[in-house]
Amino acid sequence: MGWIKTIVVNCCIDFSKKKNIFSRSADINVENEIIIFPDVFDRLSGRDVQQLVSQLPPATATVFNLYVYEGFTHKQIGEQLGISDGTSKWHLSEAKKILKQKLEKISETELKTNAAG
Repeated sequence: MGWIKTIVVNCCIDFSKKKNIFSRSADINVENEIIIFPDVFDRLSGRDVQQLVSQLPPATATVFNLYVYEGFTHKQIGEQLGISDGTSKWHLSEAKKILKQKLEKISETELKTNAAG
């Protein structure tokens, strides 16, 4: 089963390279990590989380998936995608920021629904 995963991951990386979704470079300050509180996930299914991740920009989603789900380091991601470590870190930070905003909106909606009901 491990070899299938490797083939799929490499095919996805090749596809991303062909689409040239990694054309921009950026450096970030990793001291300002975003914290997502676990209680938000208690109200979401795995499918809900996948849907949120699928709404990320393609390059950001690719880096997020490789880092979070596949366990790649920023150095490995950079080597695989032809981007710098800093760009990989920026995409991960951006993904966290976007996901946090989406999770906050979900929490606000639930609070309003519960207060009204």
